Amino acid sequence: MNRKPFFLVSINYFAFFLCIGAFSPFITLYLQNAGWSGFQIGIYSAVGPLVTFLTQPLWGLISDAWGNIRLLYALLMLGTGIITIVFGLLPVTAVFLLLPLLLGITQGPLNPMLDSIAIQMLGENRNNLGRTRLWGSISFASISFVMGSLFARNNSAIFYGYALAAIFATLMIYQVPASSLDVGDQGKEVDFRWSSIRQALSHRFTTFLGAVFLLQLAHHMALSFLSVVMADRGATSTLVGYAWSFTAVVEIPVFFLSTRLLENYEPEKLLAAAGFITTVRLGLFSITHEPWLMVFTHAIDGLAFPLIMVSLVLVVDKLVPAELRTTGLTVQAAVSITLPRLLGSLLGGRIYDKLGGSMVFYVSTILALIGSTAIVFWHSWDVKTTPKQQTPELKS
Repeated sequence: MNRKPFFLVSINYFAFFLCIGAFSPFITLYLQNAGWSGFQIGIYSAVGPLVTFLTQPLWGLISDAWGNIRLLYALLMLGTGIITIVFGLLPVTAVFLLLPLLLGITQGPLNPMLDSIAIQMLGENRNNLGRTRLWGSISFASISFVMGSLFARNNSAIFYGYALAAIFATLMIYQVPASSLDVGDQGKEVDFRWSSIRQALSHRFTTFLGAVFLLQLAHHMALSFLSVVMADRGATSTLVGYAWSFTAVVEIPVFFLSTRLLENYEPEKLLAAAGFITTVRLGLFSITHEPWLMVFTHAIDGLAFPLIMVSLVLVVDKLVPAELRTTGLTVQAAVSITLPRLLGSLLGGRIYDKLGGSMVFYVSTILALIGSTAIVFWHSWDVKTTPKQQTPELKS
């Protein structure tokens, strides 16, 4: 395997998740410390996904039609850094509802765009996606571990940490050669029209997304209130940081082993297995109240998350045309990540305020079980109804 593409993809995942790990685990605690209620936090958590859901496919289409994904990624990444710096200087008022709105526009498409860049650069070695993505877990674990202590001393540090990481990520994306990022594999041009999005939405793809949505709704409903529920049960902000960072540490060997797992199992089967692991993790967390046990229980997510992320990208790469890869990945992110975050935040906020944090996790457990089962049935149906096609053997 050519090591240069592998290194460039790895360093860009490292840089991107450095941004996320510095900010996402702590923003809800920041708002709670400022006096916001569970419902207000739920509204905040829902605004970004709503905007992202509406704009993500559009950014994917712009990227495929324009053909300069590297420049678009850099511009959006710089935008996120500027936005966070500005809000780090503002008092926490209703104006903070503009923060997730703006980040929904600029940050929302970055992860699926980076996945598209990774698939294009790795080419026939795309089964090694997990081994590049593990560097995102390394950076997330490192920065969230450090930021937990910094947040306890100065909670505004999350804004400046994000901005600095965004500058680094912008510099790293320009280490990727433009020549390695051709649009599609067949030289087909993509029109900047909504019909191009519909072209990517085959029946196989949409039914797959429906099954994954159920699983991801469970995951994101619980995740939106993880930090708050841990704090309610007596965990300090340092322990909350540990929960996020330890989980990322567990992800690292799983991402590494995903290459070997993909040699023996289809990504659809790994996705279903990860769903059932998620179900067990949510069920255990719902009945766990001792702070350190919560840290270790949440760390089980490190076994499931890598398999879900890698499998999703590889299945989408199978289901959409190559020239619409970024469009397909942004649609997938909108339906399997953004929409679950939106609905999960709203539903979770109401459940939290009315019935408490434990009920958020009880409901999430049931949804995860339904979603995992739906993925199993989808794959069984897909195997029976889709003619087998000759595909090139992937290199590991």
